[in-house]
Amino acid sequence: MKKLTFVFFALAFLFCACNKEGVYTPKKKIATVYYQGDGNEQQEVFEEYFWDGDLLKCKLFHGPVVDLYNDELELVPTYEGKRIVRVDEKRSGEYVEYFYDGKFLTKLICHNDNMVSEVTVEHQNRKISKIHFSPDKSMDKTSMAKFLRMFVSQSEIQAISKAMQSSTKTMGVSSANLIYSWDKDNVSECIFEMYQDDNIVMRRTYKYQYDNKLNPYAINWADLGSEFQVLMNAGYGRMLSMSKNNITKINLEENFYITPDDIINQVFIDNITYEYKGKYPIKASHNQHYEGEDTYNDIYYYEYK
Repeated sequence: MKKLTFVFFALAFLFCACNKEGVYTPKKKIATVYYQGDGNEQQEVFEEYFWDGDLLKCKLFHGPVVDLYNDELELVPTYEGKRIVRVDEKRSGEYVEYFYDGKFLTKLICHNDNMVSEVTVEHQNRKISKIHFSPDKSMDKTSMAKFLRMFVSQSEIQAISKAMQSSTKTMGVSSANLIYSWDKDNVSECIFEMYQDDNIVMRRTYKYQYDNKLNPYAINWADLGSEFQVLMNAGYGRMLSMSKNNITKINLEENFYITPDDIINQVFIDNITYEYKGKYPIKASHNQHYEGEDTYNDIYYYEYK
């Protein structure tokens, strides 16, 4: 299960852009993030951010990021004024377009392999309440697996496929939802659902606890970075980008629905401690495990400009 957790971390990337008209405004801006896995003494460069004033010009992810990509991801946003209207992944040619209603992002159009998928965003009380993802209807089994890899790992896909062999369901997802509950300026719960036609395939329920320190990834969600961020960083993430403060505990309950009466259940717990310099963290240590399995540790280090 360790690989699965690392994929969650790896997918949780963010174009830090907001406050007014999409500007990322903390006094210190993230420059480099390093990752140190359990049992490794050496830190590896994980993310690099390149800035032009308050605007993020480019973000690099160093692989392996997900099973689909074995090298770097180079994410380049396009702005109108100070608002993101498009993000290109230069190596794959994939890109995402952004559409707004006033200050609020309402829709993303995702382009990959000549297929077009849509993400819609809903708000309540000026906070994001739901994200709905609809993949391209022309996706075949291979394309659907590629879509699934955007928010689950290869090992999890294999587990779902194996579980479905005894059922009439085929491997595929027709829609996905992220539903949020808030406690003041922090997300207290996120429910991530995947559907095949009208049948639920998987549900993850995330519950969060926080400290009172400032989250360097925090945005106000008038802008989002890419479909990967929508599907993953919005749910799990090293640090949940939607929240003002830093997560100290994540409790994740996963349910895989083979049939209405055949449900695979597992619980994952991540306890996170931080070292701070001033108001922002310079180190985040994750002590994590699935219930009934061994505990392991991942560490992230943050450098600012």
